[in-house]
Amino acid sequence: SINDVSHEKNRHAINREQNRLAKERLIDFLVKNQVLPGFGFPVHVVELDTKAENLELTRDKSIALFEYAPGNTVVADGYAIPSVGLKNSYFREEEQFFYRICCQCGHAEVCANDTFKQHCPVCGVDLEAPASYSQSPKQKMLVPAGFTSDTSRLPQKAGATIFPSFHRRQSFVRFKDDGAETAHHPTGVYMTSYAGDAELYIVNTGEPGEKGFRFCTSCRSLVPKGTRHQRPFGGDCRNQFFDEHIHLGHTFRTDAVRMRFDSSHIPGLPSPTDLGFWRSLSYAVLKGAVIELQIERNDLGAVVQPYNAGAAYGQEIILYDAVPGGAGYCRYFRSDERIEKIFQAALKIVAQCDCDPDSSCHRCLRSYDNA
Repeated sequence: SINDVSHEKNRHAINREQNRLAKERLIDFLVKNQVLPGFGFPVHVVELDTKAENLELTRDKSIALFEYAPGNTVVADGYAIPSVGLKNSYFREEEQFFYRICCQCGHAEVCANDTFKQHCPVCGVDLEAPASYSQSPKQKMLVPAGFTSDTSRLPQKAGATIFPSFHRRQSFVRFKDDGAETAHHPTGVYMTSYAGDAELYIVNTGEPGEKGFRFCTSCRSLVPKGTRHQRPFGGDCRNQFFDEHIHLGHTFRTDAVRMRFDSSHIPGLPSPTDLGFWRSLSYAVLKGAVIELQIERNDLGAVVQPYNAGAAYGQEIILYDAVPGGAGYCRYFRSDERIEKIFQAALKIVAQCDCDPDSSCHRCLRSYDNA
């Protein structure tokens, strides 16, 4: 009967979740749920397997998503080591999510399965309509347990020139309103909300012009086209089934603060559709915070996301601590005095730069993340 089928699906889902939790390390679980600080315990680390002796390649997962991504070549200790696939771990299952980006406002939704609501919760556009669906497809995001090179042979010495692959990066934050500390500036120009349990998602969507990665369901090798391929550990793989249009992702909880600006108090504030302005503003505030707080640029991150503003939608800037569990930097945004100093530092950065007003450079707003 239908009920029996439903109960059987639920039973399998519960068993999968029990198996995942049983294989998860305790320290990973404690850091992920912010019981322990992530910056003191480097648990989100993955490895690129190689056959080279005395060469251990490990990186934080948020960096490894791009540097170790299948199709890239890593240069280490004079060797050129191509990444050819995902690590087939029998002790840690690959987590997976589904996400969707609204084609009209850019709102990001995430769920454990591929069941999304028909309309965007921010701008209301029908995302199941054919025209919208083609621009806002549901994407499968895989959280890799690690990466592998061709472990059947020793890596070759690196040549004079290495041509790296360029993968697209997408980041978004799921900000929880429950428990968030909200404050309005006395002038009404802006408001801030601080949350200590925001969820950050970092996604590698693959090379420009492609629809993501394509992996063998058996050996997990990257197979861009066709069916014939080699297994990472050597020999032909006869499997002809593939996971297609896969995006690689990483997620963790951290501290975050969002800033919203009131257009009624700021004459001439650009519209939400002017993403160039909002992204420039976010990076200016980010750079100002780095200077004022005297921290490293990689300690903080920033994204621009839409929010429901009633009859229309607006854009908000979200700054987040770039380490699992947070490092406490976003807490400083609860002080109006500190925020004013951050704004002043941001204004000074863009005012004193010699680049064209309609562009930016590495002296002002550009960095490794957004160049």
